[in-house]
Amino acid sequence: MDTGAKLQKLMLQDNAAISAHQMLKMATQGGAAALGLGDETGSLEEGKAADFICVDLTEPHMRPIHNLESLLVYSTTGLEVKTVVCHGKILMDDGEFKVLDPEEVYSQVDRFKNKIQENLPRSHVRSAARRGQ
Repeated sequence: MDTGAKLQKLMLQDNAAISAHQMLKMATQGGAAALGLGDETGSLEEGKAADFICVDLTEPHMRPIHNLESLLVYSTTGLEVKTVVCHGKILMDDGEFKVLDPEEVYSQVDRFKNKIQENLPRSHVRSAARRGQ
């Protein structure tokens, strides 16, 4: 959200081009609408999927809190997310995965990375290895 808002402001050369409220709405309701899921998710309403996150506001970079929407748009990195609920099911609680096995996910990521690298031109693989990727 941070990058999207800043790019909009830069392109229009206007610091007020988009507000944190507009950016947050774009990321939630707008994202759902873009995927054709606006009737199912994107906002907390009766009849829609109960999808939401809980963010830890006690981290130093999350203070002071003047405007919660601005804080969420410009200060969060994703690491502050402590609880994730999708379709009413708790997927993460207090930073602990409840459904997925992180080691299995990491293993699958490594397999996909290796498969992708096998299909890349050899020069790209060598330069990525030099960069430590």
